Amino acid sequence: MSARKPSVIVALSPLVEQQLAPLLFGPDAAAKVSASLVELAALERTLNDGSEPAEALLVSADLPDLDAALLNRARTRGLRLVGIATDEHEAVVLSGLPLDDLLTTPIDGEALRVRLTTDREPAAVTQVERPRRRQGRREGREGTVLAIVGSRGAPGATELACSLGALASGSWRALLVELDLLGGSLAVRFGADPGQGSLLALARAALSNDAALNELVDRWLVNRTGWPPVLLAPPQPELAITELDQPGAIRASLDALASQYPLVVCDVGFLLDQPGGIGPVERCHREALIAADAVLLVLGAREAQLDAGLAQLDLLLDTLGIPRERIRVVCNGVGGPGAIPRQQLEQTLTLGLRERELAVDALIPWDARALNKATSTGLPLSAAHPRGGYARTLAGLLNSLFLPGTPVARGRKRMLALPSVLPLPAAHHPTAAGAGETPAHPNDEEEVALPWRS
Repeated sequence: MSARKPSVIVALSPLVEQQLAPLLFGPDAAAKVSASLVELAALERTLNDGSEPAEALLVSADLPDLDAALLNRARTRGLRLVGIATDEHEAVVLSGLPLDDLLTTPIDGEALRVRLTTDREPAAVTQVERPRRRQGRREGREGTVLAIVGSRGAPGATELACSLGALASGSWRALLVELDLLGGSLAVRFGADPGQGSLLALARAALSNDAALNELVDRWLVNRTGWPPVLLAPPQPELAITELDQPGAIRASLDALASQYPLVVCDVGFLLDQPGGIGPVERCHREALIAADAVLLVLGAREAQLDAGLAQLDLLLDTLGIPRERIRVVCNGVGGPGAIPRQQLEQTLTLGLRERELAVDALIPWDARALNKATSTGLPLSAAHPRGGYARTLAGLLNSLFLPGTPVARGRKRMLALPSVLPLPAAHHPTAAGAGETPAHPNDEEEVALPWRS
């Protein structure tokens, strides 16, 4: 076979690997096996061991530790995810996972080679000529990437990202990245031409390791008074999504930006999942959240917004596997039109987040005056009315997010565990006659999460 052989990591059950052995091993193999895993849990250790980077990961449905969160993380490392099914049942199981492709046996060598190739290069391109992808975890990243995401119902995540970026730019070199691939509107707000340089241009340069990347980034940014520098989304995301959807493209882009800016604030689109499968837009949004150093989830204060936000939080925790210590939660629009009354809102949030071992980090008030000023001036809310309740609350949130003097994300601490029922003093303790009940043991404990403070 004269075509280039893609490098692949194999995570297959013995039965499936035996069926594919002629295509994976020997002189006529369609691919070059860089590692073979007995268990998928060893994947991250394999990616970090400094061996030759792989292009793809082969998985089978009968792996005992097949996990969507782990696969999502693997894809951000530049691995194309390909599932191998031996029957219709396995195909159904694999179709529910975030895979790029799915093959059902029997498989011919050419089909396997094409499906494993991440960028569909012509056969004449050799392995030596091919640009080396950024594979290391946060390779070259010196700054901090903060991803801000909302949910269905417009809870104000984009405006919060803009305002937080504007506040942060007063202390550090901060950059705002529009990573909403559903068709963002920042270019309209600026009256700028995103065709002069956007996220797409950055992804192309980052994946090819362009030596002039640092100089090019400055040319692609939009600069406006009262705003941090902004990197816009592509003007027509649907035309650019194929390139942005390459495994590892978003992570490589964020790594490149964080190597130049101490703080990169990303406005990430809310769409992370949908019935019937995961598309390229969802995969790009997921990759941004997984690659970020911290994720700020914005909930809305209306009932429908709150329900959608908690569902989004479950997706971040369970499907994407983002650790709790990297997640921060704020509620926006408190006291605004249609919002749940504050006391009821606080109770609902406390119960909903407590179940998920988290706590709300800020309740951000509705600020009508700031909104009116932002509409007339075109500035973010925090810059339009810096003395308003919205700006003051965001300033406090910013201080709690990062260590003093540097935009390095603080770690979340936990309170000491408390007894579920405090023991009564001896004089007030129930008598034995009134008992057939067993008093709560004073050592019964419950973890309670604190806001993000060091």
